Amino acid sequence: MAEPIRSCLGCKGRFPQSQLRRLALRKAPLGWAVVFDDARAIPGRGAWVCRDNQLCQERAFKPARLAGAFKIKDGPVRLMTG
Repeated sequence: MAEPIRSCLGCKGRFPQSQLRRLALRKAPLGWAVVFDDARAIPGRGAWVCRDNQLCQERAFKPARLAGAFKIKDGPVRLMTG
């Protein structure tokens, strides 16, 4: 069975899922938080970004791009690391 193909939020390229890193959405006290979901265990909408490309990650982590990917209209979106 073929591996799923996903689009990178940063470069818009299409790659096998194993070459990308999943982002997931969590409700935070002041809006929404985007977290890395390497285990692919967080339910709900996900977005994908190139695993080893810093430029793709910088582009993908812009608040407007994250809000669009997760279809958020009710509060700020920020990246949570760590």
